[in-house]
Amino acid sequence: LRERHEKKQIHECLFCKEKFYKLKLKECSIKCYLLNRIEKDGECWIWKKQLNSSGYGKLKINTKHSTAHRESYKIFNGEIPEGMLILHSCNKPACINPEHLRLGTHKDNMQDRTEAGSVSGERNPSAILTNDQVNQIKKMLSENLPQAHIGRLFGVGRHVIHFIKHKRTWKDDKLYKEAVT
Repeated sequence: LRERHEKKQIHECLFCKEKFYKLKLKECSIKCYLLNRIEKDGECWIWKKQLNSSGYGKLKINTKHSTAHRESYKIFNGEIPEGMLILHSCNKPACINPEHLRLGTHKDNMQDRTEAGSVSGERNPSAILTNDQVNQIKKMLSENLPQAHIGRLFGVGRHVIHFIKHKRTWKDDKLYKEAVT
């Protein structure tokens, strides 16, 4: 019985294919974990797993919640000093490309937003839906179609539809009124 417990199981990392000894993990490191969950979009590395309400990648490391871009910064660029933010040069919150990430203060972040102009709707670089699609979604919501069904029709998660319904995203009602009239 003791011999059976002492034998370690060898796994192959799903990303880099290296052999490693760990329980219940599919990748050998946090770096491989991150890189195995992105989709390249030009120079951006877009996080393809769960996003928070602001569009940043969410993950849990050793029971601690974090964001994918902060973990990417730490792995590729080094530690983050206390009180510092990680800013995106590409203005895409889901991007975790370390070349697009830099340290900054809250003031720097606000200045970046002002310079970039607060872009909403389909002009937002993070937008995955068009104004027309959102108008269709709002019409379907007004007809009480299930959010999960609408999400499947448009290839987005139910949470995206929920945010549209509750005006956490795509808040501009003028778009919807123009589409209905």
